[in-house]
Amino acid sequence: MKLLVIADDFTGAMDTGVQFSKNGIATLVSTRTELNLDQIQQNIQVLVVDTESRHLKPDKAYEIVYDLTNRAREYGIQHVYKKTDSTLRGNIGAELKAVMDAWDGMPVMYVPAYPKTGRTTFHSKQFVDGIPLHETIYSKDLLNPIKTCCISEIILKQADVKTVAATIGGKLTVNLEDKDTVYIFDGQVEEDLTNTGNILKARNKLSITAGCAGFAERLSNLIDFEGKSGVEQIKSENILVVCGSINEASMHQIRFGEKHGFESILLTSEQKSNKGYWETFKGKALTEEVVRKIAANGKVIIKTVSDVDEIDVVTSSQKIADSIGELTNQILSYGIACTLVVFGGDTAIHVMDAIECSGLKPLEEIVPGVAVSKAVCKYGEMTLISKAGGFGEKDVLLKIQNYLKGKVDPC
Repeated sequence: MKLLVIADDFTGAMDTGVQFSKNGIATLVSTRTELNLDQIQQNIQVLVVDTESRHLKPDKAYEIVYDLTNRAREYGIQHVYKKTDSTLRGNIGAELKAVMDAWDGMPVMYVPAYPKTGRTTFHSKQFVDGIPLHETIYSKDLLNPIKTCCISEIILKQADVKTVAATIGGKLTVNLEDKDTVYIFDGQVEEDLTNTGNILKARNKLSITAGCAGFAERLSNLIDFEGKSGVEQIKSENILVVCGSINEASMHQIRFGEKHGFESILLTSEQKSNKGYWETFKGKALTEEVVRKIAANGKVIIKTVSDVDEIDVVTSSQKIADSIGELTNQILSYGIACTLVVFGGDTAIHVMDAIECSGLKPLEEIVPGVAVSKAVCKYGEMTLISKAGGFGEKDVLLKIQNYLKGKVDPC
């Protein structure tokens, strides 16, 4: 193993892991933070661990990330990549500090831009499609509202660390040698990420890096990986879309899919809030209806809301995700052959728990932020496509459908 990637949510883990697997680098994604590194297959070169720490208290997130990083260092892994959310949600400061502390204060090279998805960094401030982060929909996030676009402010709110702007106009302005320091690199276009990667490699500063999937893609070429192989081709007739995301982008994508042949089922408040509902007579009847619709139509969506005005602030996101996970498990128990498409990281991790997923092998990405993988679960090995809530154009479901029919080339 040459690289450990630590992500704070499931879709982030998947869309980062796929940056390596799509280039033929053997990659494994795990949701178990206490896994035994000695038991990982010998051919695995990149291990991605989803810590599910985005919504934890900062001190707990720190503890989990510190322990994982420390064990990786003792095991002999030479590179750690702390994957952070491209819109800076979660315990970014606490987790960056945890990685540094576990590595005796070695500085972190932080590249938070992802220009392909509209996430850019300028003068250490984060933008989405040219708009300052705190003026976008992410300022209203129910669990992690963003109040500033200044990256150093977000980090310092959680951790007592030094932050330094490393580049201005694409040019390095500091020596990158101070310990216990987070160096922040700007990135407005894809070429900026490539240039940053070259700077870090030339100065031997790739041991601890951080950012989102954008810079992870550069690491696949910067680190000396071995034994690259081809990527498995995936085709499928039936699609089950499970959408627990309440991001406006996801809702637009679902509505566009409905206009183009996807049949949808909107869950009621009772169905969303009660995991045990799917064991009742009514619950089993609806499950059987979904199975019949998949067999007849080939593409079915299960959604929790149709519009932001329908968001149920009373029912906790935990209960909703639990219920969706159990419903998905019940559907798959009928043996219906389908590709599972999941919108939203919180939803995805609960679905994986419900189907007893023991590990995932990312394959490739259809578009940025939409990862294809093979999930090993109690139903055998099945195809999973995961998408972060805020990623993708409105026609993303059609692109997924075309990919599964072999009609488009992946990224």
